[in-house]
Amino acid sequence: MIAWCRRSVAWLAALAAPAAVISFGACSAFSEATTEQGEAGADGPPGSSNDGAAGDAAAKPSAYRTLVMMDSPLAYWRMGAAPDRVISDETGRGNHLVIQGGAHSFTLGVPGAIAGDDDPAIHFDGAEGFAQALDGKAFDFPADSGFTIEAWVRTVDTPNGFPFQQVVSETEDIGGDRHGFSLFVTPKMTDAGKMPNVAFDFNPNDGGALQSAGNAVTPAKWTHVAGVATGSAVTVYVDGTAGTTKQVKGALGLSSATLFVGASREPDNEFSGDIDEVAIYDKALSLDRIAAHSSVPRR
Repeated sequence: MIAWCRRSVAWLAALAAPAAVISFGACSAFSEATTEQGEAGADGPPGSSNDGAAGDAAAKPSAYRTLVMMDSPLAYWRMGAAPDRVISDETGRGNHLVIQGGAHSFTLGVPGAIAGDDDPAIHFDGAEGFAQALDGKAFDFPADSGFTIEAWVRTVDTPNGFPFQQVVSETEDIGGDRHGFSLFVTPKMTDAGKMPNVAFDFNPNDGGALQSAGNAVTPAKWTHVAGVATGSAVTVYVDGTAGTTKQVKGALGLSSATLFVGASREPDNEFSGDIDEVAIYDKALSLDRIAAHSSVPRR
Protein backbone atom coordinates (compact mmCIF):
# COMPACT_ATOMS: atom_id res chain seq x y z
CA MET A 1 0.00 0.00 0.00
CA ILE A 2 1.40 3.36 -1.04
CA ALA A 3 0.46 6.62 0.71
CA TRP A 4 -0.35 9.51 -1.59
CA CYS A 5 -0.60 13.29 -1.31
CA ARG A 6 -1.10 15.81 -4.11
CA ARG A 7 2.16 17.56 -3.17
CA SER A 8 4.12 14.31 -3.08
CA VAL A 9 5.27 11.88 -5.75
CA ALA A 10 5.51 8.86 -3.45
CA TRP A 11 2.45 7.36 -5.11
CA LEU A 12 4.47 6.77 -8.31
CA ALA A 13 6.08 3.78 -6.65
CA ALA A 14 2.72 2.07 -6.69
CA LEU A 15 2.94 1.58 -10.45
CA ALA A 16 6.01 -0.60 -10.06
CA ALA A 17 4.13 -3.20 -8.02
CA PRO A 18 1.50 -5.44 -9.61
CA ALA A 19 -1.96 -5.15 -8.05
CA ALA A 20 -0.75 -2.23 -5.92
CA VAL A 21 -3.30 -0.30 -3.92
CA ILE A 22 -2.99 3.48 -3.72
CA SER A 23 -4.13 4.80 -0.36
CA PHE A 24 -5.51 8.34 -0.22
CA GLY A 25 -4.54 9.03 3.36
CA ALA A 26 -3.62 12.13 5.33
CA CYS A 27 -4.03 14.57 2.44
CA SER A 28 -7.60 13.51 1.63
CA ALA A 29 -10.72 12.61 3.52
CA PHE A 30 -11.21 9.28 1.77
CA SER A 31 -9.40 6.00 1.16
CA GLU A 32 -10.23 3.69 -1.71
CA ALA A 33 -8.69 0.75 -3.50
CA THR A 34 -8.38 1.01 -7.26
CA THR A 35 -11.77 0.73 -8.91
CA GLU A 36 -10.73 -0.65 -12.28
CA GLN A 37 -8.61 -3.80 -12.52
CA GLY A 38 -6.66 -5.03 -15.52
CA GLU A 39 -3.47 -6.86 -16.39
CA ALA A 40 -0.76 -5.62 -18.70
CA GLY A 41 -0.47 -7.31 -22.05
CA ALA A 42 2.73 -8.89 -23.19
CA ASP A 43 3.91 -5.76 -24.97
CA GLY A 44 2.55 -2.86 -22.94
CA PRO A 45 1.32 -1.43 -19.66
CA PRO A 46 -2.29 -1.55 -18.47
CA GLY A 47 -4.46 0.54 -20.76
CA SER A 48 -1.93 0.63 -23.62
CA SER A 49 -2.89 -0.21 -27.18
CA ASN A 50 -1.20 -3.59 -26.63
CA ASP A 51 -3.18 -4.33 -23.49
CA GLY A 52 -5.58 -7.19 -24.06
CA ALA A 53 -7.73 -5.99 -21.16
CA ALA A 54 -8.31 -2.59 -22.72
CA GLY A 55 -11.31 -3.85 -24.70
CA ASP A 56 -12.46 -3.58 -28.27
CA ALA A 57 -12.40 0.23 -28.31
CA ALA A 58 -8.59 0.31 -28.20
CA ALA A 59 -8.37 -2.12 -31.11
CA LYS A 60 -10.76 -0.30 -33.46
CA PRO A 61 -9.29 2.26 -35.87
CA SER A 62 -9.97 5.85 -34.87
CA ALA A 63 -9.90 8.61 -37.47
CA TYR A 64 -9.51 11.24 -34.74
CA ARG A 65 -6.56 9.41 -33.16
CA THR A 66 -4.90 9.30 -36.59
CA LEU A 67 -5.52 13.04 -36.98
CA VAL A 68 -3.83 13.81 -33.65
CA MET A 69 -0.92 11.44 -34.20
CA MET A 70 -0.21 13.09 -37.57
CA ASP A 71 0.80 16.18 -35.58
CA SER A 72 3.32 14.23 -33.45
CA PRO A 73 2.10 14.99 -29.91
CA LEU A 74 4.54 14.88 -27.03
CA ALA A 75 1.83 13.12 -24.98
CA TYR A 76 -1.69 11.99 -25.88
CA TRP A 77 -4.30 10.48 -23.58
CA ARG A 78 -7.60 9.33 -25.07
CA MET A 79 -9.17 9.12 -21.58
CA GLY A 80 -10.72 5.76 -22.41
CA ALA A 81 -9.85 2.38 -20.89
CA ALA A 82 -8.12 2.75 -17.53
CA PRO A 83 -7.24 -0.62 -15.96
CA ASP A 84 -5.78 -0.02 -12.49
CA ARG A 85 -6.54 3.69 -13.02
CA VAL A 86 -3.80 4.02 -15.65
CA ILE A 87 -4.63 5.96 -18.84
CA SER A 88 -2.16 5.04 -21.55
CA ASP A 89 0.01 7.59 -23.35
CA GLU A 90 -0.78 6.88 -27.00
CA THR A 91 2.59 8.19 -28.19
CA GLY A 92 4.44 5.18 -26.80
CA ARG A 93 6.64 7.37 -24.56
CA GLY A 94 5.13 5.84 -21.44
CA ASN A 95 4.08 9.10 -19.80
CA HIS A 96 0.76 7.67 -18.62
CA LEU A 97 -1.88 9.39 -16.52
CA VAL A 98 -2.95 7.94 -13.18
CA ILE A 99 -6.47 8.70 -11.96
CA GLN A 100 -6.73 9.96 -8.38
CA GLY A 101 -9.75 10.20 -6.08
CA GLY A 102 -12.26 7.99 -4.33
CA ALA A 103 -14.49 5.62 -6.29
CA HIS A 104 -17.27 8.21 -6.21
CA SER A 105 -15.11 11.02 -7.67
CA PHE A 106 -14.82 9.86 -11.27
CA THR A 107 -16.79 7.81 -13.78
CA LEU A 108 -15.21 5.77 -16.55
CA GLY A 109 -16.86 4.83 -19.83
CA VAL A 110 -18.72 8.10 -20.45
CA PRO A 111 -19.54 8.49 -24.19
CA GLY A 112 -16.68 10.48 -25.67
CA ALA A 113 -16.62 13.71 -27.64
CA ILE A 114 -16.07 12.28 -31.13
CA ALA A 115 -19.12 11.00 -33.03
CA GLY A 116 -18.67 7.45 -34.30
CA ASP A 117 -15.61 6.85 -32.09
CA ASP A 118 -16.04 4.12 -29.48
CA ASP A 119 -13.29 5.39 -27.17
CA PRO A 120 -14.98 6.87 -24.07
CA ALA A 121 -14.26 9.87 -21.87
CA ILE A 122 -13.97 10.35 -18.10
CA HIS A 123 -16.34 12.30 -15.87
CA PHE A 124 -14.81 14.12 -12.87
CA ASP A 125 -16.92 15.26 -9.93
CA GLY A 126 -15.46 18.75 -9.44
CA ALA A 127 -14.35 17.94 -5.90
CA GLU A 128 -11.86 15.06 -5.63
CA GLY A 129 -11.36 13.36 -9.00
CA PHE A 130 -8.47 14.20 -11.35
CA ALA A 131 -5.43 12.59 -13.02
CA GLN A 132 -1.67 13.12 -12.91
CA ALA A 133 1.08 12.45 -15.46
CA LEU A 134 4.00 10.26 -14.46
CA ASP A 135 6.60 12.77 -15.67
CA GLY A 136 5.68 16.43 -15.35
CA LYS A 137 9.18 17.60 -16.28
CA ALA A 138 8.57 16.35 -19.83
CA PHE A 139 6.50 19.52 -20.23
CA ASP A 140 9.14 22.01 -19.10
CA PHE A 141 9.42 23.63 -22.53
CA PRO A 142 12.66 25.44 -23.45
CA ALA A 143 12.82 29.22 -23.54
CA ASP A 144 11.05 30.84 -26.50
CA SER A 145 9.76 27.49 -27.78
CA GLY A 146 6.23 26.86 -28.93
CA PHE A 147 3.82 24.36 -27.40
CA THR A 148 0.11 23.48 -27.50
CA ILE A 149 -2.31 22.10 -24.89
CA GLU A 150 -5.47 20.53 -26.34
CA ALA A 151 -8.57 18.77 -24.99
CA TRP A 152 -12.29 18.22 -25.42
CA VAL A 153 -14.47 19.22 -22.46
CA ARG A 154 -18.13 19.02 -21.52
CA THR A 155 -18.96 21.11 -18.47
CA VAL A 156 -21.96 20.86 -16.19
CA ASP A 157 -24.11 23.84 -15.25
CA THR A 158 -22.20 24.86 -12.13
CA PRO A 159 -23.55 27.21 -9.44
CA ASN A 160 -22.86 30.91 -9.63
CA GLY A 161 -19.32 31.66 -8.47
CA PHE A 162 -18.19 28.03 -8.76
CA PRO A 163 -14.35 27.93 -8.58
CA PHE A 164 -12.02 27.92 -11.57
CA GLN A 165 -12.03 24.52 -13.27
CA GLN A 166 -8.64 23.33 -14.46
CA VAL A 167 -8.53 21.26 -17.65
CA VAL A 168 -4.73 20.84 -17.93
CA SER A 169 -2.31 22.51 -15.53
CA GLU A 170 1.36 22.49 -14.57
CA THR A 171 2.10 25.39 -12.26
CA GLU A 172 4.33 26.07 -9.29
CA ASP A 173 5.09 29.09 -7.12
CA ILE A 174 8.84 29.75 -7.07
CA GLY A 175 10.28 32.71 -5.20
CA GLY A 176 6.87 34.34 -5.02
CA ASP A 177 6.27 34.06 -8.79
CA ARG A 178 3.97 31.65 -10.59
CA HIS A 179 5.72 29.41 -13.13
CA GLY A 180 4.17 27.12 -15.73
CA PHE A 181 0.89 27.06 -17.66
CA SER A 182 -2.78 26.19 -17.26
CA LEU A 183 -5.82 25.76 -19.50
CA PHE A 184 -9.04 26.25 -17.54
CA VAL A 185 -12.70 27.28 -17.40
CA THR A 186 -13.53 30.46 -15.51
CA PRO A 187 -16.36 30.80 -12.94
CA LYS A 188 -19.89 31.77 -13.88
CA MET A 189 -20.84 35.20 -12.51
CA THR A 190 -24.46 35.74 -13.49
CA ASP A 191 -24.75 38.91 -11.41
CA ALA A 192 -22.10 40.44 -13.66
CA GLY A 193 -23.52 38.86 -16.82
CA LYS A 194 -20.53 36.53 -17.21
CA MET A 195 -20.83 32.93 -18.35
CA PRO A 196 -17.95 30.41 -17.98
CA ASN A 197 -15.31 30.88 -20.65
CA VAL A 198 -12.02 29.18 -21.48
CA ALA A 199 -8.70 30.82 -20.64
CA PHE A 200 -5.01 29.96 -21.07
CA ASP A 201 -2.46 31.20 -18.53
CA PHE A 202 1.20 31.54 -19.50
CA ASN A 203 3.49 32.38 -16.59
CA PRO A 204 6.88 33.77 -17.69
CA ASN A 205 9.95 33.46 -15.49
CA ASP A 206 10.03 37.21 -14.89
CA GLY A 207 6.65 37.15 -13.14
CA GLY A 208 3.36 38.62 -14.30
CA ALA A 209 1.00 36.02 -15.75
CA LEU A 210 -0.30 36.43 -19.30
CA GLN A 211 -3.87 35.27 -19.82
CA SER A 212 -5.57 34.70 -23.16
CA ALA A 213 -9.37 34.70 -22.77
CA GLY A 214 -11.62 32.82 -25.16
CA ASN A 215 -15.30 32.32 -25.90
CA ALA A 216 -17.83 31.01 -23.42
CA VAL A 217 -18.59 27.30 -23.11
CA THR A 218 -22.11 25.87 -23.13
CA PRO A 219 -22.89 23.36 -20.36
CA ALA A 220 -23.62 19.79 -21.48
CA LYS A 221 -22.06 20.43 -24.90
CA TRP A 222 -18.74 19.02 -26.07
CA THR A 223 -16.26 21.83 -26.76
CA HIS A 224 -12.76 21.68 -28.24
CA VAL A 225 -10.27 23.86 -26.34
CA ALA A 226 -6.61 24.58 -27.05
CA GLY A 227 -3.95 26.86 -25.62
CA VAL A 228 -1.13 27.77 -28.00
CA ALA A 229 2.20 29.42 -27.19
CA THR A 230 4.35 30.38 -30.18
CA GLY A 231 7.38 31.65 -28.27
CA SER A 232 6.30 35.24 -28.86
CA ALA A 233 2.55 35.13 -28.13
CA VAL A 234 -0.12 33.04 -26.39
CA THR A 235 -3.66 32.42 -27.67
CA VAL A 236 -6.56 30.27 -26.53
CA TYR A 237 -8.92 28.66 -29.05
CA VAL A 238 -12.50 27.53 -28.38
CA ASP A 239 -13.98 25.34 -31.13
CA GLY A 240 -11.32 26.71 -33.48
CA THR A 241 -12.08 30.38 -32.77
CA ALA A 242 -9.18 32.43 -31.40
CA GLY A 243 -9.55 34.42 -28.22
CA THR A 244 -7.36 37.33 -27.20
CA THR A 245 -3.65 37.12 -28.05
CA LYS A 246 -1.04 38.22 -25.51
CA GLN A 247 2.51 39.05 -26.49
CA VAL A 248 5.21 37.16 -24.57
CA LYS A 249 8.12 39.17 -23.20
CA GLY A 250 9.83 36.44 -21.17
CA ALA A 251 10.41 32.69 -21.41
CA LEU A 252 7.99 30.28 -19.75
CA GLY A 253 8.86 29.87 -16.10
CA LEU A 254 9.92 26.25 -15.77
CA SER A 255 8.61 24.22 -12.87
CA SER A 256 9.20 20.81 -11.34
CA ALA A 257 5.47 20.48 -10.72
CA THR A 258 3.31 17.55 -11.73
CA LEU A 259 1.08 17.89 -14.76
CA PHE A 260 -2.59 17.62 -13.78
CA VAL A 261 -5.64 16.83 -15.88
CA GLY A 262 -8.85 18.01 -14.23
CA ALA A 263 -7.14 19.86 -11.37
CA SER A 264 -4.13 21.98 -10.42
CA ARG A 265 -1.45 21.92 -7.73
CA GLU A 266 -3.65 24.16 -5.60
CA PRO A 267 -6.82 22.58 -4.15
CA ASP A 268 -10.39 23.57 -5.00
CA ASN A 269 -9.79 23.95 -8.75
CA GLU A 270 -11.09 20.53 -9.83
CA PHE A 271 -12.99 20.13 -13.09
CA SER A 272 -16.69 19.31 -12.97
CA GLY A 273 -17.75 17.45 -16.11
CA ASP A 274 -16.26 15.26 -18.82
CA ILE A 275 -12.75 15.42 -20.32
CA ASP A 276 -11.66 13.61 -23.48
CA GLU A 277 -8.79 13.41 -25.99
CA VAL A 278 -6.09 15.35 -24.12
CA ALA A 279 -2.93 16.07 -26.12
CA ILE A 280 0.22 18.13 -25.55
CA TYR A 281 2.60 19.14 -28.35
CA ASP A 282 6.10 20.59 -28.15
CA LYS A 283 5.26 23.00 -30.95
CA ALA A 284 2.62 25.60 -31.73
CA LEU A 285 -0.13 24.02 -33.81
CA SER A 286 -1.24 26.17 -36.73
CA LEU A 287 -4.77 27.52 -36.98
CA ASP A 288 -5.38 25.06 -39.83
CA ARG A 289 -4.43 22.07 -37.65
CA ILE A 290 -6.52 23.30 -34.73
CA ALA A 291 -9.43 23.74 -37.13
CA ALA A 292 -8.91 20.20 -38.42
CA HIS A 293 -9.10 18.80 -34.89
CA SER A 294 -12.01 20.93 -33.71
CA SER A 295 -14.21 20.50 -36.79
CA VAL A 296 -14.63 16.73 -36.60
CA PRO A 297 -18.20 15.52 -35.98
CA ARG A 298 -18.98 15.54 -32.26
CA ARG A 299 -21.61 13.95 -30.08
